[in-house]
Amino acid sequence: MSDYHTPSNKRNLTDQELKEFFKKMIEIRLFEDEGVRLYKQGAVGGFYHSYKGQEAIAVASAFVFGQKTGDFLQTYRCHGLYLALNGSPQAGFAELLGKREGCSGGIGGSMHLSLPNMPLGEGIVCGHAALAAGMAHAKNHLGNKSPQVVCFLGDGAVAQGLIYEALNIAKLSKAPAIYVIENNRYGMGTAVDRAISFHPLGKKLAQLYDLSSYYLKGCDLFHLIDSFTDVLNDSRKTSMPIIVEVDTYRYQGHSISDPGNYRDREEIECYIKKNDCIAIIRKEMEQRKIDIETCEKEVRETIRIALDKAMEGKDPDEFDMKKGVLDEV
Repeated sequence: MSDYHTPSNKRNLTDQELKEFFKKMIEIRLFEDEGVRLYKQGAVGGFYHSYKGQEAIAVASAFVFGQKTGDFLQTYRCHGLYLALNGSPQAGFAELLGKREGCSGGIGGSMHLSLPNMPLGEGIVCGHAALAAGMAHAKNHLGNKSPQVVCFLGDGAVAQGLIYEALNIAKLSKAPAIYVIENNRYGMGTAVDRAISFHPLGKKLAQLYDLSSYYLKGCDLFHLIDSFTDVLNDSRKTSMPIIVEVDTYRYQGHSISDPGNYRDREEIECYIKKNDCIAIIRKEMEQRKIDIETCEKEVRETIRIALDKAMEGKDPDEFDMKKGVLDEV
């Protein structure tokens, strides 16, 4: 399938915007590389779900839907969106390492990075779909239709019952939540074609509830920015839920403990060679003669300093560990 949405308008990015987007995508990728390294060294507890390969989606959505005016709900593959929303790399690393200075106080870990406008990385598949409907309904009820509620889901969530309940309630209550399905081709170790009986996911799901749907190319930042702008305008016009399916690909296993034996190396390398989102934006920068080397050097230094400072953090104490937990009655 290749019938991606055709944007109504094309935004001409300035050189400065292009540089900032490139740097943010590089920041996410380097953060993930360091996070994987730390996990393999035993410095990160729990699980680690890399966002490597999907960077353009987080960066484009943060830019279009608003870093301050939108509310975002993400899955446990949350590092990319956290950074795209200008989350501190240092606080992100500190959270991975279980430090008090982490963005979630060192008690959330890799799966639960948080920001004021991204209150959680959800550990339960599809568990946040209903929260998005409720948040969007509350905003609508209070007459605040401008800030968006954007809920990210994996393709595996489409097979969960909660998404159907959430969409039903969202449609009935006219809650303008935007559901973004990041279809990275595999739900854990099973190819999406083998796990879900209908395709395309977003279009078929939207048809059940007579909702608007969009199918987007996840490796192309320019296409995503223009298409997400159409989604935003549609949401503001209709004040109804919208479903967006983004065709993307994860470069590593479901989690770092997943060796990925269900797909061969040639498949991964073929996708990266043709569709790597950073390579696409790098090509545009080369054509504009933008200094790529300096951009990369700046980001590498930022990541190095952030990790060094994060490793100097303190462990949470007993009081920190009990925050948000009710005492026994």
